Amino acid sequence: MCFFIYIFSFFLAFLLAVSFRIAFTGADVPVRLPERRALKQFISESVRRQLGQGITGCITYIFCSDTYLLSLNRNFLGHDEYTDIITFPLTHTGDILEAEIYISTDRVKENAEVYAGRERGLMALKVFASAYYIELHRVMFHGALHLLGYNDDTPAAEQKMRRAENLWLRKYASFIQNRESIG
Repeated sequence: MCFFIYIFSFFLAFLLAVSFRIAFTGADVPVRLPERRALKQFISESVRRQLGQGITGCITYIFCSDTYLLSLNRNFLGHDEYTDIITFPLTHTGDILEAEIYISTDRVKENAEVYAGRERGLMALKVFASAYYIELHRVMFHGALHLLGYNDDTPAAEQKMRRAENLWLRKYASFIQNRESIG
């Protein structure tokens, strides 16, 4: 009997050791995410593809209002301006990645209205029901890309980031469509 307990505990420890999770929560606003499980899987697999399959930890996406994110921006970054996203890499050493990504749904909504015209090609993909969901996914992928070393602090880096965001959006749409055709 002890042998089985030992094997089970070893197996459980192994599963926990190779675990990399994506979590979603709301700070002061609720958020609706279609295909929530698939989105978690896609982000997790994309990050692990870049950083290695042995990566462990968790990226937590925290959805909030403009007011909430402005407060974080002032207190932690010293910026007195609205932003759509702030990525906090808490730990990124060796095979461990822990991060919090704060997203203002107010900014996402406003940006979706402003940039809706540029997203015509993505709107044709049935995965994204509206410009808001395209922008929400773009911002979510933007945060993950920051954790993978992408920056947007120069025009060239911003262009590279935008190309990566678009690639992830298209890959995610394909990921969802493949799941639907199998299921």
